[in-house]
Amino acid sequence: MISVIVYGRNDSRGYGMAKRVAISLNVLATQIDQGAGEILFVDYNTPDHLPTLPELIWDTLTAQTLGRLRVLRVRPAHHARFASLTPLPVIESIARNVALRRSDPRNRWILSTNTDALVAPRGDRPLCAVVADLPDGLYGLPRFELSERSWEGFNRTDPEECVSLAAAWADEACLRETVYGVDEVLFDNPGDFQLAPRATLIEIGGFEEEMLLGWHVDHNLAKRLSFRLGAVRSLAEHFDLYHLGHSRNVVDTHSRHRLQNSTFRFVASVEAADAMHDRARWGLEREAVEEIRFDVVPGEQVRTVCRAIMAPLDGARPASRYTPDSFDTFHYDARPASAHLLDLLSCHSTGTVLAYSGARRGVLDLLRKGLSALGFTKKLLVPSSIADHLGADGLPEIQVGDDVAVLRTADVLIFEFGLDAETPASDPAAVRALDTVAQLLAEAAQGESSRAPEGPARLFIAVNSVHTRFEHLVDETIAVGTSPFATRLRYGPPHRPVGAGTTAPLRAHPEEQAHARGLLRVLADGKAPSADMRLDIAAHATLILEAIRSSADQGEAWADLDRLTERLSAVVHPPADLAGLAFEPGPSPPTLSGPARIASWNEGEWASVARYFSRVRSGWTWERAQILDGIATCFSSGRYARALVVSEHEDQIVNAVAARFGSIDVMDVRELFGEPAVLTSERRFAPELHPAYKVRRVTLGSVQPRMYDVIVLPHASAFKGGVGRLDEVAAPLSAALSPKGLLVVGGEVSLLGRTDAMRPALSAAGKDGFADTFHRFAGLRLKDPGRLALGKEDLALVGTRDQRDRGLPVLGICEDGDVLWPYVWFFEKLSSEPPQPSARSFKSALRDLRLGEQIANLHLGAGAERNGPRIVAGRTMAEGHAIYGPFLALEGGDYRVTLAFSRLAGRRGAPKTTRAVVEVSAGDEILVQETIGLAQSVQPDRTALALDFTLTADPKPLEIRLWTNGHVDFELESAKIARR
Repeated sequence: MISVIVYGRNDSRGYGMAKRVAISLNVLATQIDQGAGEILFVDYNTPDHLPTLPELIWDTLTAQTLGRLRVLRVRPAHHARFASLTPLPVIESIARNVALRRSDPRNRWILSTNTDALVAPRGDRPLCAVVADLPDGLYGLPRFELSERSWEGFNRTDPEECVSLAAAWADEACLRETVYGVDEVLFDNPGDFQLAPRATLIEIGGFEEEMLLGWHVDHNLAKRLSFRLGAVRSLAEHFDLYHLGHSRNVVDTHSRHRLQNSTFRFVASVEAADAMHDRARWGLEREAVEEIRFDVVPGEQVRTVCRAIMAPLDGARPASRYTPDSFDTFHYDARPASAHLLDLLSCHSTGTVLAYSGARRGVLDLLRKGLSALGFTKKLLVPSSIADHLGADGLPEIQVGDDVAVLRTADVLIFEFGLDAETPASDPAAVRALDTVAQLLAEAAQGESSRAPEGPARLFIAVNSVHTRFEHLVDETIAVGTSPFATRLRYGPPHRPVGAGTTAPLRAHPEEQAHARGLLRVLADGKAPSADMRLDIAAHATLILEAIRSSADQGEAWADLDRLTERLSAVVHPPADLAGLAFEPGPSPPTLSGPARIASWNEGEWASVARYFSRVRSGWTWERAQILDGIATCFSSGRYARALVVSEHEDQIVNAVAARFGSIDVMDVRELFGEPAVLTSERRFAPELHPAYKVRRVTLGSVQPRMYDVIVLPHASAFKGGVGRLDEVAAPLSAALSPKGLLVVGGEVSLLGRTDAMRPALSAAGKDGFADTFHRFAGLRLKDPGRLALGKEDLALVGTRDQRDRGLPVLGICEDGDVLWPYVWFFEKLSSEPPQPSARSFKSALRDLRLGEQIANLHLGAGAERNGPRIVAGRTMAEGHAIYGPFLALEGGDYRVTLAFSRLAGRRGAPKTTRAVVEVSAGDEILVQETIGLAQSVQPDRTALALDFTLTADPKPLEIRLWTNGHVDFELESAKIARR
């Protein structure tokens, strides 16, 4: 009839968790008839050495609950592939899908709820009876809040009394307040009760596994199900839903700085029912997940095993001393220590690989017998350097191996510092054995630096190290807790070696890894990839290279791994028309201010920010991730800051910045240029469903001096009026910044310099370009500028706007004969009193940025052609203007145009009257002109022409023209404009 899905973890998350879980499960069980349903509890990522949460609290669960409860244990090894993608220890969508995949297919309904929800019938009909009559649909309930003191008085083992007391509290304190949410979910907090047909949930791929951060999984599910089942329907006439409040202790997922899934991506932008994730693997479908039932009391198995393998007491109880004179005692009763050791190991998967390094054979014998009795399937590994001392070769359940291999392979490593009763502590062989164990521990700890840091933490266990000369070594190598002396145990994960770093490097999502392997097969086919495929391969080159190396390590039968690497290198190359751009020889370190780099996706924390926006490695994603990551770098998480986003369009960065600072103001950039605002709706800027922050629409007139700590202009908003009007942006926004405030500008640069009126050329993007004018005239200093050169791996990701809009990984866009490249600038406000330059001088400095080399901006005519960075005479030259442009608007002053020809001569067979005319004009007025007579015999290696002129007022667009009679052979390598 029905499968109820809940999830949790054996940790201390939230106030009174154990009691809340017991109340919730016990009440649910009363509404499911025997044989008519089940409760699936997914215990997600509880550390291996701990029991699942239901096992821990089993004695507070009713017999009815235990009879209906199935516990599915998702271990840290399962979670490891997601660990580098999210900081959260529990991923809701994965947990729920594990249960959905393994739910009883005979049950028609799935109820997705939580273990702090109390579902109370309003009449005599329990959940099973109500759902039996329901038509297919998505059903929800309004949630009523119970305060902590109210449910603290509940007897968790009496579910009927819990329901009665909840209703009494609700009546007497007027707690049944219905809180509505947006249309997609009907009620606020929908995730505490979402009832839907199992078949439909399976068809759409279950819960969205792309959602790896906190919150909004329920909203996503409701939106997707609406395409199949229509709007959410209420069951409020049948049930009351109470929430057992737990806000007294704030946990990470409820803190102000919590990480959230993007509702823009996962709710507002959802247009179909099917999930985004891999439909063949969701819910850990291909992985074995343990199921725990309660046929035996938890812990009883360990007691049974100890009784079977240990000799009974022969009279006196064991005794020991923990005093100064008992230091370095290596003789102890192995039975209690082994019992504690087996108890610690009993919660691990029976497929766990264990290694034993010890000096005491008696402990080894108890351990190997105990593990076998507990059902462990792998042989106990023993390093060869200690195996002879132990006599381990040939023992059942034992496998002796190379030291390095054993220490690297094992999931749990046990280091025992003890001696058998008949071995004196002064025996040289015993001393060597103890020292060998110590050396193995040190080597194992040091070897952690070479292990994948995103994998589950290994468990190191030291036996009888306390109060011995080895205690300091154990404390230095293992993150131990102080367990009682009588247990003889110290255990925990190994300390990370000094210098190993604190942040795990990026590891790609499993789907990205699978995608890279698919691209590797494309390379292996040997066929030339399409333009779209080239982009995809170039964007995932690092992952493909890892796949190639992994294939070699695993002995996969690829035809020629070296040839595959060569083919990959050939694809990761810029288009031919960009071959003239200078490349860096290799990657450069990341910086705040600089151009988009594909290497950014190799930075773990940066890449996790990028995934908030999109998984596509595009310029769109890069700019927003760079802005958000840079803000996080400049502002500590606890610092309060006032933020303003100035934008031309609705932009997702508003939501991300608002989530960082708690509130945000938004202004239409058009106001800076004297145009009327178009964006007036706060909701258009922040289409969040339940924002925990405030988005406020402001006007330019309401902005006060030193009002903001952060101002962000995303996606070329600052360049709406072109480079020449940046003063109209920088001056007012600098005044609005507080001292040390941050101005963040996102936009594009012109790589070829052909559209530099609307955006800076790459040469003007650095600290000596327009950033210098911001410094001199607006008191804004460029922070952490990077080098301007790009690598070939970056320029390989040049595509069209159409390719980018189709979701392909495009960094640079080819448009209007230019390549537009994403760039982000971070400026710091230097002074509370901004400079007071004249508006004319600021604007003049910006206009001067367009001076200098103009060859990329010149237009071609009369048969001229481009040859890399040069302009040359084509084969079909005709009489007329071969070049003209760049149509610059310059202010009054003295200027010089310099044209540098590497060749300027008459063509073979040209008449003696062959000539070229160079002139500079403003509109219809010719300012300066020079006629050059050319003959076939005149072929200088280099000719430079300098033309001086004066502008008395702001003219019409300035134009440089080269006219020929069609018989001229030339190669123009430079065309510069400079002030005199």
